[in-house]
Amino acid sequence: MNKNLILTGGLMFLATLAILPSCKKQGAPSTNNNNNNPPGPDTTMALKTAATGTGALFGIESDYPTVVNSPFYLGIISSQASITTFGYEMKHGAIVQADGSFNYSNTDAQYNAVNGAGLSVFGHTLVWYANNNASYLNTIVASAGSGGGGGSPTNLITNGSFESWNGGLPTGWSVFNQATGTFVQSITAADVQDGSSSLQVNTTSAVQNYSMQIVSNSFPTVSGHTYTVSFYVKDSLAGGVFQVEYPYGVNYSGNRTCPTSFTQESFSFTGNGSNATIAFDMGGAVGIYFIDNVSVTDASAGAGSVNPAIAAVRVDSVMHRWVSDIAGRYAGKVKGWDVVNEPMADGSSGVRTSANTSIPSPVPGDWFFWADYLGRDYAVNAFKYARAADPQALLFINDYNLEFNTAKLDSLINYVKEIQALGAPVDGIGTEMHISYNTSHAGIDAMFQALAATGLKVKISELDVRVNPTDQSGFTPDATSLAAQADTYHYVIASYLAHVPMAQRFSITIWGVDDPQSWLNTPSHPEFPLLWDAKFAKKPAFSAVVQALQGK
Repeated sequence: MNKNLILTGGLMFLATLAILPSCKKQGAPSTNNNNNNPPGPDTTMALKTAATGTGALFGIESDYPTVVNSPFYLGIISSQASITTFGYEMKHGAIVQADGSFNYSNTDAQYNAVNGAGLSVFGHTLVWYANNNASYLNTIVASAGSGGGGGSPTNLITNGSFESWNGGLPTGWSVFNQATGTFVQSITAADVQDGSSSLQVNTTSAVQNYSMQIVSNSFPTVSGHTYTVSFYVKDSLAGGVFQVEYPYGVNYSGNRTCPTSFTQESFSFTGNGSNATIAFDMGGAVGIYFIDNVSVTDASAGAGSVNPAIAAVRVDSVMHRWVSDIAGRYAGKVKGWDVVNEPMADGSSGVRTSANTSIPSPVPGDWFFWADYLGRDYAVNAFKYARAADPQALLFINDYNLEFNTAKLDSLINYVKEIQALGAPVDGIGTEMHISYNTSHAGIDAMFQALAATGLKVKISELDVRVNPTDQSGFTPDATSLAAQADTYHYVIASYLAHVPMAQRFSITIWGVDDPQSWLNTPSHPEFPLLWDAKFAKKPAFSAVVQALQGK
């Protein structure tokens, strides 16, 4: 997907902003504001220093590759903030590949950069309807057929072609034993059945089958369905044997003579539970083996209409694998996660689905509505999977327009209570606060009071303040609008500190550094919502934030 068209602030494509006004994350204008007019400017104190004693971490959003390639930009963030949230690089669409494998190259690079600069990290976001690899997710749904259809069945194995490798091992596979040899990548054309690489297994002495053992990642299954395991295998030496476990630990093929030229082998098994793995046991005889194009397909599902029950099992399975993998990878490295992002519909009190969301045409390629397949309680398992993967991280639910839409605020709070009753370990609620200089102060107060009443942690997750809320072309802010913006920044933070008890405060995060880089700023609709201007000069809003944090 084109990252230049992605809104890294937890919203939708910029191109849809003008045609979907109901999805703009801004409060309604109000004429009832009572300006606090904070005292004179103070731009010398760092924001994180001013936040000392508030109980809240001060954060600034960061983006790849800016913080990786620009010491200047990273220096601003690290000097002013103690924690950062990644705008895009921890989202499903940034990491999950077309075959369901994971690529953390950019994510790790950004983490290493900010961690090296002394910043803590907040994880954003695990389960959201946007910024997904929706193409991959839709193949999982499409394979959940009701039978009787035509077409090619979906391969449930991740990286069965062994084209993707990481750290010397095939992505999506785990080596359980290699006591008598090695597992390596082969790129020799004669030893690749299809594509550019295959799995080479060098067994140097014969012990037990399981002394050389490689196992696939788990894949979704449905009890009672018949699954076909297929692969190509050969041995460069005569007399080789192999064994397949399908699924791992259940069915054993026993020693099978290995051919000396690529031959397709296949086995079938019956699903028993929601997940399975397969294994290749290659330690029974000395050999140089090559395995390629492994597939597991559901013989009980055709390419016809989607079976909702099967789809639910498969979507939950890929959600489980995704959440467990990324949360486990960064366990102990992040302070917390936005586990479920923007779960509530805008125009109703329901959980967001494709049916209650205004969807542009064509449908954005990164949209996938988890609740369409898992129901309104999809968040329950998402939180459980995150807690299991990282027991120490604080787990949040996050949404927008809570200071403006009272019905949405109430619905979110009720939904949190609902999923908590079903076992979801929710630690806190995030309010994005993409607002305008004229957002109602009364609405801000009411929101913080309601969130604090839950007893959960509360964080301001994506704060920015628009000065051009009517999207005027050619707009340039003047002293009056910048002063009003500063007043609103001051009021938000003062209200947060006034209404949220210290023990419940987690963080205040500004969604970006300088105005030109804001997700809100476009050539046709210029916007200036942040604390630094185009020349990285501190705006009046900067000193207003400092003073609000100090209680002035």
